[in-house]
Formats: sequence, structure tokens, C-alpha cells
Amino acid sequence: MMKRSYLIILALCCLFFASCRNGRKPKNEVEKYVRPVEMTISRQDTDIVISLTKEYLEKVKSGDIDGALGMLYYLDKDKKVGPVPADLAKRQRESLKAFPVYGYKIDFLKFFRETDSEVKYSLVISNPEKSKQPAIISAMIRPMREDGKWYLTLADTQSENVQSELDHIK
Repeated sequence: MMKRSYLIILALCCLFFASCRNGRKPKNEVEKYVRPVEMTISRQDTDIVISLTKEYLEKVKSGDIDGALGMLYYLDKDKKVGPVPADLAKRQRESLKAFPVYGYKIDFLKFFRETDSEVKYSLVISNPEKSKQPAIISAMIRPMREDGKWYLTLADTQSENVQSELDHIK
């Protein structure tokens, strides 16, 4: 009886560990042999992205909408960073002009891939001196690295939103 209990426990453990492994199957035959590229970032990369984001948010806060828009780029379907298309720039300009900005906060920065990282930020859009609970909206931009240079791109860029493994160098 005791031996049977051990066998049942062993079988359950095996099932548990088997269910924990990654069940994703390759999309094609080549993918089985290709290891995903991991993005290596350094502290300098983090500092550059935060600096660019702060510069962008300062321009938004000061009302320099054209200056802020001049810092934004677009990742096209071919994964190339370029200028923001006119229709998208117009929508972004209208969004940035819609509310006064009294302050901002960078909520988080996540690096996934060269063409898929995120900076979430919050904007204070009501005068904090006149209300106990200021109105805050959140938005996102996507930093992209192309040929070693960082760009801030719009969140509705044509990038995939899939996490990848990182090697963060201190």
C-alpha cells in the first residue's frame, strides 16, 4: 500500500513538472534551430532612454508641442525607424494640445527587444494647487534602438509586443 502511494505521488510530480515546461511549438521548420536574439542593454542605454523621455515630457509640459513631436519617430512594417506619418502626427499634436500639463512622472521602463520596449508615463492635467486629487492620464511611448541609436516612437507603431529575455549589464 505504501509503495503504491509513493508511485502515485511520483506520477503526480512528473505530471506537474511536465506541465510546467514551455509548450510553444515552432512556427516552421527553421525556427526549431534558431535561437531568439536577446537584447543586451547597459546602464547607459537606460540612462539615454530616460533622458530622452524626460526631454520629451518637459517639452510637452512647457507647451512646446512641435518640439515634442520633433522627438518622436515611427517604426514601419519593415522594422525601420522613420518620420511619423502626417496623419499620425496630426492626431498626436491634437492629443498633446488637448490638456494643459502641470507635471509628469515616468511610471516604468521595460526593455523587450530592439524594436519593442515601453515607457509608461503619467501626466498631471489639472492644477494640483486647485484640487485635492489632480487629474492624471497615462500614456506610453516606445523606445527603439536602431544601429545603436535610441529613438522614441509612438505607441501605435507597427511593432510586436512580445517579451524577450534580457541580459542587463550593470
